[in-house]
Amino acid sequence: MRCGSRNCLQWWKGDKVFESSVAADVLDNGLARCFHVVVTTNTQRSWAFGLCTPLTCSQGDVLSNVHTFIDLPRLTLRAATEKSIEFVEIQELTSWGRLGGLIDFAIIGFVNSGSSTLVKTLSAHPEVSLDLEELDVPQSSLIASSKVEDGKISHLIEDDWRSWLCADLLPLGWVEALREKKRNSSRAGQKVFGVKNPLLLYSEGCIQSLAKIQPSPKLIVAVRDPIEWLLSIFRHDLSTLGFGFQNRPSMPSDGREVRGGWFGQAHAKFGTALEVLLRHYPSEKVLAVELEHLRTPAAAAVVLDAVTAFLEISSAAELGATSGGQELLKLQYDPGLRKKAPQKWGRYELCLPESAEGIRLMSATLEAEYKLLPGQLARIGVNQLGVSSTILLGGAFMRHCSHSVSLPGARLDSVGKNEMFAEMQLLRVDWRGEIGFKFRAAEDLQVVALACGAGAGPLRRTTYVTLWDVRSEQRLTLSAVSPFSPVVMGFAYGEAFRQALPLKAGEEYAVTVQASPGLGLSPANHANIGISAQLGTFLGGVFSKGPWIYPSEVDEHGWEGAYVNLVTLRFL
Repeated sequence: MRCGSRNCLQWWKGDKVFESSVAADVLDNGLARCFHVVVTTNTQRSWAFGLCTPLTCSQGDVLSNVHTFIDLPRLTLRAATEKSIEFVEIQELTSWGRLGGLIDFAIIGFVNSGSSTLVKTLSAHPEVSLDLEELDVPQSSLIASSKVEDGKISHLIEDDWRSWLCADLLPLGWVEALREKKRNSSRAGQKVFGVKNPLLLYSEGCIQSLAKIQPSPKLIVAVRDPIEWLLSIFRHDLSTLGFGFQNRPSMPSDGREVRGGWFGQAHAKFGTALEVLLRHYPSEKVLAVELEHLRTPAAAAVVLDAVTAFLEISSAAELGATSGGQELLKLQYDPGLRKKAPQKWGRYELCLPESAEGIRLMSATLEAEYKLLPGQLARIGVNQLGVSSTILLGGAFMRHCSHSVSLPGARLDSVGKNEMFAEMQLLRVDWRGEIGFKFRAAEDLQVVALACGAGAGPLRRTTYVTLWDVRSEQRLTLSAVSPFSPVVMGFAYGEAFRQALPLKAGEEYAVTVQASPGLGLSPANHANIGISAQLGTFLGGVFSKGPWIYPSEVDEHGWEGAYVNLVTLRFL
């Protein structure tokens, strides 16, 4: 081909098949120069073309004589001619292979999963050149399609979520600017040059393009529990944008708004995205870091050592040794923008009954991700830490809302303050005998009724609630509670005493219920419940190994909220 000949290769810009195969091969083999050309006419209409010319043609040649390279009348059905051209924009293109030896590593995802924490830490490493800003990767001319339903635009990312981002050909100027950054970092003595864009992992086309770079850069991926990710994004959108889940003030109960679309489960398909990544990329060049591990200082230190070893740069300990023991590098989780969001969503809200149905649906629709993630993270994760229990157990919902805690033995520190209400929904009275709590009366009181936890009620069989004197270990009174007893706020009450029973200030008492399988005992489900200051001081859970026996065994470190939800008394 000679410069100016119409034997040049021409295509409509955005032809992904042509750009990713033919044009990329032409550039990789040095057979031609390729350009992105946008022609605007005096009617303000624009056309975008791709053009490959002989190597002898310069960008100026194409710009000054675009009509000799592109047959505008034919390609635009005479809507554009040489005389109607008003403006021409041109960019020279190159292939992803041109990035060979330029990028040493890339942090490619996932959004809101700890990638910013990794960037902040690595950018402080003296041997690393890494911008805090995300790399603005040129996008494809083909963005995911959209349709109008009920007057609203809905993006069909669910159908095209892996191919919507990266351009198949890169502007040469963009590559050269990146190369200049690399040169500057080399002059500063930095050993590795990295970039960050947490959206890259969502584009299968991008992953394929990265795999074409030789030598291929190392990839770091930050991963978190998909359900936790969905809740975090929702909380952030609600507090920052004022809406979330189609402007719902609370989590959707039936999950309809999370079955797809831009926000929905497509972007939480971490296992599927990693499967695509490992299909195109060598696993030895990928390191996955779990957000769960970044939150704990001890585990974060192990993660940092794994990252520095992966990048073949000095560890935090080695940097400290060269600085006289001064700590120069520390990996500390930073929630970023989301730390400013009101914390309306924690594990308490996660397990609330009114939210559970919608979240359970999300958890079920992401079941395939939870099957993929453990094996993937065992393969490319931080070996010294293994896979987090949250991922192994199927996500935050399954871990915190789908198991039970037995009484006696429940501990506040093992359950967690934010999980109180959740675990109360699932507390199991796994005991046969007396069980309740001991307390010291704060003042003289008159007890008029005893009750036990029945949840939504009623009880299935009759049982007995007993009030004991601790000093003498004698029963002071008891009350029968049956399936016909009234249930008030989760407690089934026995008949009111004909005469109030006095309690003395400073004396210790115990109140217990006879527990056995099949009774229907269930905590009353009051969040953050405890003994009222007027009643006295909680002295621990108590129990005995049989009915009618004084509860001499004490669970001193037991969870007050659990025991107080199980048995109570009414006083004047």
